[in-house]
Amino acid sequence: MTSRTVKDIMVPLSEYVVVSEYETIKGALEALKTSQDKTPPHMFCHRAVLVKSESDEIVGKLGYLDFLDALDPKFEDLDELKTLAGSGITKKDLKKEMQGLGFWNVKLPLIKKIANELTVKQVMVKFEAHIEETSSVIEAMHRMVQLKAQSLLTTEDNHITGIIRLSDLIKEMTDLILMEK
Repeated sequence: MTSRTVKDIMVPLSEYVVVSEYETIKGALEALKTSQDKTPPHMFCHRAVLVKSESDEIVGKLGYLDFLDALDPKFEDLDELKTLAGSGITKKDLKKEMQGLGFWNVKLPLIKKIANELTVKQVMVKFEAHIEETSSVIEAMHRMVQLKAQSLLTTEDNHITGIIRLSDLIKEMTDLILMEK
């Protein structure tokens, strides 16, 4: 087996979708879609955007589930429901009542409003974990499993250079395992 490194399979920062922390959810989705539309069929498309601060530092990420979570109207946070919940009615009972009343039949204009008003900074997942690009792919596998991470930022001398994604890592591991001696 060859000793491949994270650098061999990572996506360089220059090739990844990066948006400002002040971009709206809609703008971030547009940037992600543009990137996906340009991805050749034989490659994995990006399923997240990286978020940069005003000083151009990568400070976070928004993945598919993060986008959906941001767009969810979160009716359970309404003050009236909190008051009802405090009166002994369970969350399960509230959910059943809300479904019965068609509460989840949210209109698209509300979701579009959220996408136009909410900024990436308000909902991004802050990056804390990273891995040196000189690390082995086996170490990357171990770190991702331990952290239950979909991706890790890659660094060289504490400078962010890119991202290693779960999809690229599993492809590499599959290729290594199935490789003829």
